[in-house]
Amino acid sequence: MKLRVLVFLAAPLMLIADVAWSAPGDDRVVERARGALAEQGGEWAPRAEVLAMYADSLRPLDVELAARCLEVSGIAAFRTNQLDTALARWQRGVVWSQAAGLKQSESSLLNALAIGHTARGDVEAALPVYERALEIREALADTMGLSRTWGNLAQAFANIGRTSEALAAAAEEHKWLDFVDNPKGQVGNAMRSAQLLRGMQRYEESVLEGRRAVELASGSADENVRGMAAMGLGNAMLDLGRRDEALPVLENSAELLRQSGDDYSATFVDQAIADCLLGMGRFEEALTLVRKLAPEVQAAGQTPLLTVLLRFEGNALFALGRVAEAESTLIFARDLFEERRENLADERSRAGIFAASGEIYASLAQCQLSTGRPAEAFATVERGRAPAFRDGLAGDVADLQDLQTELARTHAALVLFNDPVID
Repeated sequence: MKLRVLVFLAAPLMLIADVAWSAPGDDRVVERARGALAEQGGEWAPRAEVLAMYADSLRPLDVELAARCLEVSGIAAFRTNQLDTALARWQRGVVWSQAAGLKQSESSLLNALAIGHTARGDVEAALPVYERALEIREALADTMGLSRTWGNLAQAFANIGRTSEALAAAAEEHKWLDFVDNPKGQVGNAMRSAQLLRGMQRYEESVLEGRRAVELASGSADENVRGMAAMGLGNAMLDLGRRDEALPVLENSAELLRQSGDDYSATFVDQAIADCLLGMGRFEEALTLVRKLAPEVQAAGQTPLLTVLLRFEGNALFALGRVAEAESTLIFARDLFEERRENLADERSRAGIFAASGEIYASLAQCQLSTGRPAEAFATVERGRAPAFRDGLAGDVADLQDLQTELARTHAALVLFNDPVID
């Protein structure tokens, strides 16, 4: 059995401006803030700080414009992997918008805040925020906003392996995109569809959707859109084992994303490149890349991605014959994964993320088996698999002992097919 890694953000989280804003008055700080918001290109990091500085000064003059500055400042921080800073700014903007009764502003900031929680791996914190954003946008008949929020919600579900819910959310996104005729959004939906098909192991269909996304994006002047589309296609090719084709597509994607200033998304492409290099037997190159990425990812608090990178590091070390180092690295990855899993309250979410990072157990067991410890290897595999089965019951049976009692009472037999990837 091979479990798939589902932490790629192969389709973009639509973290972009939702609406245009205006503010009354001709105060100098208002005009300067408007000018800063209107700027195109340039470095994201200094722009984040300038807009955050304007926000506090603007609040007494124009709360709507102040909240907008916090939203864009958070986006700039997010794109430079300052997730804590982004979350704090978006949360402050939500509070300001709620106090002023600015529903459009609130919904836009809620959407951004939910994306931030998703990026941190805390999807359960994101879900009620998405629900509130959808509620507001439905009341406002904000069709463009609805398409974006449904797409982001689909991505959140996909990140924790809840594929059927992700597909339902993607279908809602597609409905609203058709309604508003949004070409850029259609690119994102095609990319999202490619990712979900990958999660269902429908790889040939995923490649077709990936090619459709690249074709739709080819006419765009936006490097970020073209880079994200290339990411989806490269990942689909990688899943099919077409690594020689996937590698240049992924490298082009990383270059485009970095040119657009989107270091966050480029990091996920680098993850795919590391996976590709491992599959091609280029272990030293993969190890070098992963060790370059891991400190940045850890500093940004991206625990799901860090877990995957540590597994890749362990696999590379094992392939190079450095088994003791590999085992130590994989134990650290396992502990991170288990802490994240047990912090999730919803059984479906705990079961779902096994699909995202459950391969850690197989990699660790391989190290133990290679050093003549078959009993430890077996225990490691069971340590990963048993909670996935338990959580997959979603509360229908309290625990495995209760299940055994019920089977004995009814003279029944249990046939277990353990594939948590497919709902």
